Amino acid sequence: MPNIKRPDAAQKLARIEARRRRLGVTLDELAARSGIDRRKLSRMKASGRARTADLRKLNTTLRTITRERKSERSCFWILKNTLDAAAKVAFQGFLAATSSVLSEKHVHQVAVYFLVTGANVPAATAARVTNCTRQNIFKTVRRVEDLREDPELGPVIDKLELALFPNGEG
Repeated sequence: MPNIKRPDAAQKLARIEARRRRLGVTLDELAARSGIDRRKLSRMKASGRARTADLRKLNTTLRTITRERKSERSCFWILKNTLDAAAKVAFQGFLAATSSVLSEKHVHQVAVYFLVTGANVPAATAARVTNCTRQNIFKTVRRVEDLREDPELGPVIDKLELALFPNGEG
């Protein structure tokens, strides 16, 4: 059986410190979440000596923080994908609603306009849904706002907006 020496407290503390820095956790946060006094934690770091129970608490706390952050990231991606799917459905609905009233030339532009202004979808999400850039989304919104000044198209867009957003959300 090989003689494997277990790492001493100083090595464990060094690994904990490296992990803490990598995660961007402050000493105050680590101390508060692990239940170890801040001064005690500073003394452990300075001396390189620590009780096994304290090392376990620190490791468990860092592991918990890592899991929480992974969970937050996965929740963000779930929300982002859900928003994309909802925006895609809304965009298809706006396309269908505008296609019967407007010329083919303006259907896509007005649908993008309603998606961003009426449904309050962020421009980045609208860009992903419509396969273009955010800059194009902003240009399209400006273009439709200019179209609203047109005596022929303005009232049509206003009627569509009133039909799609009866409570004045748009």
